[in-house]
Amino acid sequence: MLKHLTLVALLALLPLVAAQVTENTNALKKSPPFLVTGKMPHFTKTLKQHWDDPKLALDETQKKALMQLRKKTVGAVQRVARQLKPLESAVAEHALAGTLPKEQASGVDAIARLKAEATMIHLECIYQTRALLSPEQYAYLLAL
Repeated sequence: MLKHLTLVALLALLPLVAAQVTENTNALKKSPPFLVTGKMPHFTKTLKQHWDDPKLALDETQKKALMQLRKKTVGAVQRVARQLKPLESAVAEHALAGTLPKEQASGVDAIARLKAEATMIHLECIYQTRALLSPEQYAYLLAL
């Protein structure tokens, strides 16, 4: 009888465990490649959405420069993100498998270096975007 109740209890928990594993896997997939998250705008995305906004009033020279900046920035961040995914997965798998934390130091350091690189790319994008816009355009972009 006790074995039956234990089995029933375990079976009842399976959906919860599966949901947690799925949630953790999805969180890992969506993990941003930056050290600073949620505090700095992603200007190239916002600009793309408001490209022809008359209040933003981008001229053709600005559009060309901003598009080049977008391609350069997005490509560089995607390259870093592709390198991050397997490292983050490996660290998570080793942690759950009981690997000693000190044995994971090199993986954690590699993740930190890549996230720092992605953050610097983001900072450079913000700086260059600001330089390409007038003060009025920049203020409007910040308000979007």
